[in-house]
Amino acid sequence: MMDLYIQKIQDYLSGYKPNFGSDDVHSLLVMLYYIYTEQNPVNSESIHRTEESLRSYMRELTIAEDDIVFDLLCDLYMHNEQAAFLEGAKIGTRLMIELFERPPLPE
Repeated sequence: MMDLYIQKIQDYLSGYKPNFGSDDVHSLLVMLYYIYTEQNPVNSESIHRTEESLRSYMRELTIAEDDIVFDLLCDLYMHNEQAAFLEGAKIGTRLMIELFERPPLPE
């Protein structure tokens, strides 16, 4: 009986395209990532040291080249951060499923 309800929900959702408020956001999980990173920016000393090391090499570039390299590095950082966040959420969800599927351990 539960499978029938789940199938009806999946059928409904397959024909429904929600508006997440941005063309870059196509799922609730990605929306959660953007909200989380907005509220919890990564701003560590090691990141600042790495950026400064990069800047020493980038000083050799023209301003236009520097902008291109910096934008590419920011994109790379953001994509890696997002992939790690999404994978962590999926692993955490799987852990919850496994914990609730297992019978309680004997005392």
